[in-house]
Amino acid sequence: MDFFQSVSDLSVAMVINYIRAFGMLAPLVAFLLFTIQAALPVFPYIVLAVAGGLLFGFKMGFILSWLGALTGACLAYWI
Repeated sequence: MDFFQSVSDLSVAMVINYIRAFGMLAPLVAFLLFTIQAALPVFPYIVLAVAGGLLFGFKMGFILSWLGALTGACLAYWI
């Protein structure tokens, strides 16, 4: 029950701070989060999408979001 409560309290600022904490690996972490979210949707996609756009800019955020969602969809299909 605590997991679902913490997911419902998820905010864009929390996601940005989490991803930013990885420094140079932040784009990779964002890509992996998008992939996990597409394959196993346990947290809201819109929060990740907005955080990606604010953190990496529109173009890079869109590319990471799109590639992560595509990869996650392929993984979900193969599973």
